[in-house]
Amino acid sequence: MSNATSIEWTDATWNPIGGCSIKSPGCKPCYAMQLAGTRLHKHPLYAGTTTREKGRPVFNGLMTAAADGHDVWGWPVRWRGAKAPKLGPNMPSLIFVGDMADLFHENRPQAAIDWTMAGILYSRHIGQLLTKRAEEMADYLVELRRGGRWHEFTHPLLGKPNFAPETTFEAVVRPRLWLGVSAERQPEFDERWPYLWRLAEMGFTIFLSYEAAMGPLHLPDTFLSFGKRAQVIAGGVSGPWPWAPNPDWFRHIRDQCAAAGVPFFFKQWGEWAPAPHKRTVGRQLVGLGDTGRTVWMERVGKKAAGAQLDGREHREFPST
Repeated sequence: MSNATSIEWTDATWNPIGGCSIKSPGCKPCYAMQLAGTRLHKHPLYAGTTTREKGRPVFNGLMTAAADGHDVWGWPVRWRGAKAPKLGPNMPSLIFVGDMADLFHENRPQAAIDWTMAGILYSRHIGQLLTKRAEEMADYLVELRRGGRWHEFTHPLLGKPNFAPETTFEAVVRPRLWLGVSAERQPEFDERWPYLWRLAEMGFTIFLSYEAAMGPLHLPDTFLSFGKRAQVIAGGVSGPWPWAPNPDWFRHIRDQCAAAGVPFFFKQWGEWAPAPHKRTVGRQLVGLGDTGRTVWMERVGKKAAGAQLDGREHREFPST
């Protein structure tokens, strides 16, 4: 239903929907896909959502949602919030919505998206919506504001909302949603950013998940100009199929964010961490082509690798 989660950049996860499909190379180490096809393969939300390919579970595009009257739909309203919210005392709690699926998958029925939105809008919390399908997310929210459908949302458990007719999208919807896209490299960012930019121009708080990083990334001024109304979450990959990231990828993004006042969150190194310049078993030399810098990385495991970048942690959030 929902969890006090180990994901460092949120307070809880909420999963009323299931299902996804491969979108880009960054999907390969997806923890949700692995769980849905193994430990959770009999769960009503995940049964049948993966197919075995070369011995591994792969999302197959089947979309699922909890039954209309299922208790999960009302959880955000009932939840009193985190004891120590990531945003600080007396602040709203953060809920990562659908961390086991992509809410804006092109096959997702609109009713399931509406119900999920209603669950957050009825609550006192902030929903973090993260997608690789930025165009679908932008189209949905632009239409939602234009048509005013959110005033008339029906909910599978809670019924109709009690928003007064005079309440506005800017007052009710916009403050409750943080909208993000995943981009593992420059090509994926360049493809998805124009749609997220459209939502940022509407006044939404936005964030970029540069995790698991697969290549260098340079943020344009159009992103950096949003300052504390944006956030970058960066990190390497953990799990059974990790690769070694180059530390300069993260340093470059960190420095860009610092210069522009954009909150930067370094989530983890993943399985690989910087190591001394000595070749031993389990080490790998990585480099960033445009700088010529190289560094030894060592596979030490997520816990040992930690989350310090050049000797310090970065745990910054947007302003609310």
